[in-house]
Amino acid sequence: MAANLDANSAIIEFRASRVPQAIAFMQRALPLLKEGAQDPYTTCSNLTAWASQLIRVSHVRTALDLLETCRSRSNLPVTTELYLSRLYLEAYAALGTADAFEKGEREVRKIDAALLDEATWQIVHVRVLEHISLFYESFGRYEAALKARKRYNALTAERQRLANEKTRVETLEKLDVALKDQENTRLKAEAEAEVQAERQRGWIVGFAAVAVGALLAAAALVVAVRRGRRLAKVSAELEARNGELEQRSASRIRLLAAACHDLRQPAHALGMLAELGSDATEDPTRYLHCLQSVRRSAASLGDMLDELMDLGRLDGGHYTPHLSDISLGELLQEAMLHFGPLAKRKGLTLEAPPVDILIVSDRHLLRRMLFNVVSNAIKYTDTGSVRVDVERVDGEVRLRVQDTGPGIPQDKLDDVFRDYVRLNPLKAAEGLGIGLSIVRRSAELLAHPLTLTSSPDEGTTITLTLPISQSESATSSGDATAEVAAARVAYWPSWKMTSTCAKPWLRCCDVGATPCSPGSAPTPCWTNCRRHAPSQT
Repeated sequence: MAANLDANSAIIEFRASRVPQAIAFMQRALPLLKEGAQDPYTTCSNLTAWASQLIRVSHVRTALDLLETCRSRSNLPVTTELYLSRLYLEAYAALGTADAFEKGEREVRKIDAALLDEATWQIVHVRVLEHISLFYESFGRYEAALKARKRYNALTAERQRLANEKTRVETLEKLDVALKDQENTRLKAEAEAEVQAERQRGWIVGFAAVAVGALLAAAALVVAVRRGRRLAKVSAELEARNGELEQRSASRIRLLAAACHDLRQPAHALGMLAELGSDATEDPTRYLHCLQSVRRSAASLGDMLDELMDLGRLDGGHYTPHLSDISLGELLQEAMLHFGPLAKRKGLTLEAPPVDILIVSDRHLLRRMLFNVVSNAIKYTDTGSVRVDVERVDGEVRLRVQDTGPGIPQDKLDDVFRDYVRLNPLKAAEGLGIGLSIVRRSAELLAHPLTLTSSPDEGTTITLTLPISQSESATSSGDATAEVAAARVAYWPSWKMTSTCAKPWLRCCDVGATPCSPGSAPTPCWTNCRRHAPSQT
């Protein structure tokens, strides 16, 4: 009697939100229940009721102890076991730990095993599946939560269908009984045939109305279910879109912060070098060194701005590729001339084979991709070499850039192509961290397959697959190089370079050439130079 009174008092106090008093009654009744003061079914009912209230007020550990006490009882009904699993899921969801998630999944498997039994499936409360969905949602496993929610909807619909089928069968049985009664009545009392017929018509109308009502209810339920599914789908799409917009907004904020930080460095450098240059006018060597530093800072600033413009156009979907035939040999030669001095300053070997292949691509994006990959390889390689290889396979060209740098861990391979990612910030003093992001976006836009392979301490290889043009093959490597060289010499007047500036540069390339006079044919003067090249391209 005392156990029943304390147990009921605890439940009453819980429902009145007087938690301390409820726990006091519960602690007084619990030892009596464990000693068998009540039958197992009543004991489990009280324990589960307390556990449910304790979970609601965040006393999760105490609730779990009560559930374990209840489960330790043998020969529990299936419905009680399922209700226990449901409460376990609520408790584990409230804990939110990895261990709680593993234990919760064991309870989910118990529920799934119980649902395999058709008899259990008929009596199980459909809300247990809803609690599975809520459990997975609390741990961020939305795919599993959606699957449980679909099972919940399917079970609800199936039960409704069975209920409708039962109603239909009962209605038909009643109609059959009515028809039989009609026939018997007609045989027994023909004198009352007209009265009985009127009565029977009333019965028929009534049963027809019931049947129509049931059908209308079923139709309304189907419409409601379909509308609910459509709303759920629209809600999910809106949520995904909101998440995408939030990510894009955060991306813009990071872009602005990174741009302000990284563009400030070359801008400050230009100011400092200008001050130093004004003080070094009497020292030609120092003045030339300051001028070269100004050029490098200006080139770095220009590259950063170009990358920002390319990323903005690619990210916003405003770039329209212009496909044309491109000489791969000329593009590789341009990369060698551009990055040769940088590689030499770091003590690296930069190699690229002479090729005579025409490929189809967007020249601006392909040049940007090649330059970004080569620049990245040189930046992160301290010793050894950076090599560009070309392999022709089945109407395609595989362009590989391989370095002997520190490599990339396997779990970071996907991160390098994301925006503003620098795996080693100490070595990424220049740039915005968007170079390889531009490479990925450009490759996707041009449909050029892009792969990356790397291992720690073994270097990195990035492969870009390009389609070969159906037009005539490119001119020979020597002729193409000569044309590029000639074109660059011919452009020198537009750079306002005097012969005083040009002659020392030509001498450093170990070539002898006479500067071109206006109107004369340009001279291919630095075809084979690997040591120096103008930074402008």
